[in-house]
Amino acid sequence: MVAGPAARPGPKPTASPIHPTSARSAAAGALGGHAQHLREITPADIATALDPLPAPKHCIASNALRSLFHFARKRGLIFTDPTRRLTLPTIEPGLLPMTEDEIGAVTQLTTTLLQRLAVALAAVHATRPAAIRPAAIRPAAIRSLTLAGHHQRMGDLPHRALMAWLEHRCSTWPLTPNRHVVICNMSALGHAPISRSFLKTNLA
Repeated sequence: MVAGPAARPGPKPTASPIHPTSARSAAAGALGGHAQHLREITPADIATALDPLPAPKHCIASNALRSLFHFARKRGLIFTDPTRRLTLPTIEPGLLPMTEDEIGAVTQLTTTLLQRLAVALAAVHATRPAAIRPAAIRPAAIRSLTLAGHHQRMGDLPHRALMAWLEHRCSTWPLTPNRHVVICNMSALGHAPISRSFLKTNLA
């Protein structure tokens, strides 16, 4: 019996770039300038596309771009990798979005509407409590807040918490001139944000 020709091994599977949506979005941002092809993108273009992103999204997009350009380099589509010296921002563990179990456990410990608002913002938007201080009411866009310099559209959980807090705020200080989201008896008399000590005491 004559053995037939040995079967040729198939092509080795290649890993597709992770987070394709993030990669396309970040690459599109880098291409939004002068570049028309991946070969033309420079480290400066990458930095321009990534710098406006908050830290968690920055990390996701950075890893996606690294994977994308590594894939392109292996296929000979580019000559140099503009992400080779890309550094990731540091994200404190306490700022990572919370899981549903963590949200439920922490919410059970809250006793005030302000605490529930802080937990909801931390859970969905990884927001530091201190970022709530300068946040101001925007009647035309009540489903969004500017937190730590980033415009955030509220998800269902933080929006419900925000509406509950604002209802309490309106009934407690109906005539206040202060436009900040979070106010207290003292700040309600003026225009300044609440103090750091008030926030620390009431979210402890």
